[in-house]
Amino acid sequence: QCGAADLTADWPLYVVNHLSAKRLEEMGFSAVTLSPEDDRANLGRLAAAPSDRAWLVTYSDIPLFLSAACAHAHLDRCGRGPEGCIQGTTPMDLELERSGPVRVWARECGSVVVGRRPFILAEERSDAASLGLRSYRIDLRWRPYPADEAVAVWRGFTAGGKPVPGDSANYRRGLV
Repeated sequence: QCGAADLTADWPLYVVNHLSAKRLEEMGFSAVTLSPEDDRANLGRLAAAPSDRAWLVTYSDIPLFLSAACAHAHLDRCGRGPEGCIQGTTPMDLELERSGPVRVWARECGSVVVGRRPFILAEERSDAASLGLRSYRIDLRWRPYPADEAVAVWRGFTAGGKPVPGDSANYRRGLV
């Protein structure tokens, strides 16, 4: 218990069931973040959980994986070491045999690999609200966003639109 601290469980502590939500609450977290990989049916069950502070990720470049190795350095596209890191520069687009297109960003002499299109539930907000989900997260941390693009994403959500092309993952499709 952390006294007056207001702790929120976020990535990588996504909640996927009632027991994980309950345990995080017991540990002193005042809010939990639901998994953006979950489907509508399970999110609806979680919305009925005792926690009234369940956050739904509605926009994110969800990492497929993080690596301590810099993919740019291995392709001789980077200065060696932290002083030569090209963090924030143009990403590499790669085609993976099994999962398809990905984007690789240099980050602190490591790599962040995300899908080429962000995860978006902007068009599902009214449906999510009908399930009882009313707190939303827009996550802009996994790739560098120019200020004007970050503002456009925010305005797209506050206007109820879809700010950029993206993927709603399992929300309607269901878990496969």
